[in-house]
Amino acid sequence: MLLRARLLLLLLGTSVLAAPLSLRSAAQEDSAPKFVRLADGRISGICIELLRAMEAIDPGLRISGLEQSLPLPRLERMLEQGQLDLACGLIHNPQRAEKFRLLRPALYTASYGFAIRRGDSARPQSWAELARVDGPRTVLAVSGSGVISKLSSLPGVSIDTSAISPRQNLVKLQYGRGRFFYYRLQGLQREILEAGLGEQIEVLPSVIDEYSFHLALSRSLPSPVVERLQAALLKLQADKTLARLILTWQP
Repeated sequence: MLLRARLLLLLLGTSVLAAPLSLRSAAQEDSAPKFVRLADGRISGICIELLRAMEAIDPGLRISGLEQSLPLPRLERMLEQGQLDLACGLIHNPQRAEKFRLLRPALYTASYGFAIRRGDSARPQSWAELARVDGPRTVLAVSGSGVISKLSSLPGVSIDTSAISPRQNLVKLQYGRGRFFYYRLQGLQREILEAGLGEQIEVLPSVIDEYSFHLALSRSLPSPVVERLQAALLKLQADKTLARLILTWQP
């Protein structure tokens, strides 16, 4: 399929890909820098600019629904059921690879680590060190996050994924309803400051793991549509548009 997409890449900008193609998507709540709510209420971010760039190079392509924001679990459920055609910026894991088509190249990679309450002596720098921490080892993660499968495989670690946003997890961390909040390091400090918890919570500097984020497509999409989207993504990689977007939103 990748070879066919590369052949389609040669045709971008011609009438071959000008046939109308309307696809359904949605923004993801609390997911900066993928989707960022601006001061005037509009949604921007890596994914908005990426999908609009795909429309620009494929004149027949239109992606609707990006003005609405959905919690991640609902977004994934609708994508799996074919109610949405694509979702932008999902972490690659084995479960998602079975349910969706995850296009390559990855849109970007992100480093993940821990936030803790200030004064906590536990400062794990790896999964192995986390397993040796004395006392509770409850890790908070956002509901539906792609990192949950990794956390579930760790021995001796309790996982709480009931919160649907980073801020909810930070509040839980503040009140001791979890000991570690596992989240994307690029942006974690901003989430803490926006929650007004800079004096209560700190970010540990160590990178615990890295994850790749992808454009995820419904399995119900026909192969020609998948190849067309793949070709557009390859074009954005080739002309450095994708790299520029990442540098803008995730320096």
